[in-house]
Amino acid sequence: MSLTKKDLEAIGAIIESKIGSLESKIDGLEKDVQYIKVVQLENNVLPRLEHIGQCYLDTSNRYTTSADRFDNALNDIAVMKIAIQKNSSDIRELQIKQA
Repeated sequence: MSLTKKDLEAIGAIIESKIGSLESKIDGLEKDVQYIKVVQLENNVLPRLEHIGQCYLDTSNRYTTSADRFDNALNDIAVMKIAIQKNSSDIRELQIKQA
């Protein structure tokens, strides 16, 4: 059995119709996937990034405050070291005078 030109044209038309239908469905799926990506980004990723940013800012502020307190503590330690050395020297002098 051989196919005529008319048969081949009919088969070609059916195939083109099916391909067109598939292309239309694929276009729709691509739009749906794009929409889902945007919704996921807006609903999940962006709020998480904002939360991370806020946590980073809070932590940064805490560290800045702690750094100031740490610098003050180092200054206090330096002053106490000088005072302790002076007191130790004074105690040694008193011990020598009493001996």
